[in-house]
Amino acid sequence: ETGGGMSEHRRPGQAWSVLGSAAVDYAWQGWAVFPCLARGKVPLTEHGFKVASSDPEQVAEWWRRSPTANIGGATGQPSGIYVGDMEGPAGEAAGRAW
Repeated sequence: ETGGGMSEHRRPGQAWSVLGSAAVDYAWQGWAVFPCLARGKVPLTEHGFKVASSDPEQVAEWWRRSPTANIGGATGQPSGIYVGDMEGPAGEAAGRAW
């Protein structure tokens, strides 16, 4: 159940940030996530995407410590999600050619 256990991870009187709630929901869905610098892509964990987790307890702890963290998602073989990042004119041309 999506988000079904989220309340178990709240401390009494704790309000979740929107991103914290979303991160825990993603973990409940089985998605491996990790915290990034607010409004950015720089990981806040020492080992970045390599420690991405789908454990709601771990994810909740990260967002308790950094409630404004952006959400990073693990891609590639661990998740089966592959991403192409095509920026600028060269990326646009490569995307059209693909």
